[in-house]
Amino acid sequence: MTFLSVPFFIGRFVSYAFWTRTASTIGDWLDWDWFESAPFFLAYFLFSQLLLIPVIYAFTRIDWRTLFVERHLKWLDKSK
Repeated sequence: MTFLSVPFFIGRFVSYAFWTRTASTIGDWLDWDWFESAPFFLAYFLFSQLLLIPVIYAFTRIDWRTLFVERHLKWLDKSK
């Protein structure tokens, strides 16, 4: 578990720090008021997260070895 979780959380930390800083800089540049733009960003965030859940699930169900070696898409069995 630690073998996979440490790089995952490091990647999350770095990417979140990058996107937070980028959004803050752009927000300062555009001089947006949080209370005016919050409903838009809340809806965007919820929509993007709900859209990405099936994408992540599909990403984990693809048989990547078959895709790269045999060059065709195959889904993994649920038992694996």
